[in-house]
Amino acid sequence: MDEPPWPIEDIPDGDSLYMRVHCTKIVNGEPISSAFCDIGRGMSTNWKKYCVTAEEARLKAREPAKNGIIEFVVKAIRSIPPLSVEHTPDIERKDRSHAEVIGEKDAEVRMKLGRAFQWAIKLVKP
Repeated sequence: MDEPPWPIEDIPDGDSLYMRVHCTKIVNGEPISSAFCDIGRGMSTNWKKYCVTAEEARLKAREPAKNGIIEFVVKAIRSIPPLSVEHTPDIERKDRSHAEVIGEKDAEVRMKLGRAFQWAIKLVKP
């Protein structure tokens, strides 16, 4: 098996993650609880260290114009039991910034995630 092109790194508590939120997951200008869901092993995000701008994160979507971008501080996520944050570079998509929020996301966890973000690019729906 080939070695991954990028090392797995520890993400510091003070760093930020971007997450795309599709327009179907936004109601009254805010993400609905189902926006905070796992895709595969965890909730997919992009580490700001390697995905420097919110627009760069938005452009990773299939339809960028239909996605808003929210930003989390890693420490805020880790303060919600049982969540953890792991750097998981996506070799197939050549995405060094990929990171996942691991842990069950029941109704209470989703509510807390819904309070822990800031909009980086707020989607304005017509």
